[in-house]
Amino acid sequence: MTPIEKMTELMVMHKVLGEVYSQRLTLAAQEVGMTRPEADVLLFLNNNPGLDTARDITKYRGFSKAYVSSAVEGLLARGLITSLVDRKDRRCQRLSLTREALPLAHKLGQTQEELVANLFEGLTQGERDALRSTMDKVSANLMKMRRKERV
Repeated sequence: MTPIEKMTELMVMHKVLGEVYSQRLTLAAQEVGMTRPEADVLLFLNNNPGLDTARDITKYRGFSKAYVSSAVEGLLARGLITSLVDRKDRRCQRLSLTREALPLAHKLGQTQEELVANLFEGLTQGERDALRSTMDKVSANLMKMRRKERV
């Protein structure tokens, strides 16, 4: 397989993974009575302690400000998150899950866990460890490339 064919295969795998994740999470969101954007924001806040602002969500997930804003408004209205002004920077709103959100976050998180389990089905622990190590190296190379491109 040529390097171009390998890159194409990797890009196709990324696209398919995104599609499968989207389908599963959309269905799980519907099952718990929320929109997909609300589910995305809820999961981000649950899975990323310390990253708790709308800006964090847009930065790390690549969602638009409008997507996140709409989801935050819906979650606030339903009492699933709270928003507190940051003491150090009054322009910043810190978001956190309420107790009511925890069972929903758990259910949505199970969907993510099932996807990961399906992805690694049939792999030994050694193969999983090797894949993790390889992905860490590829990720580091990608970050180096990104920094060079920004210069």
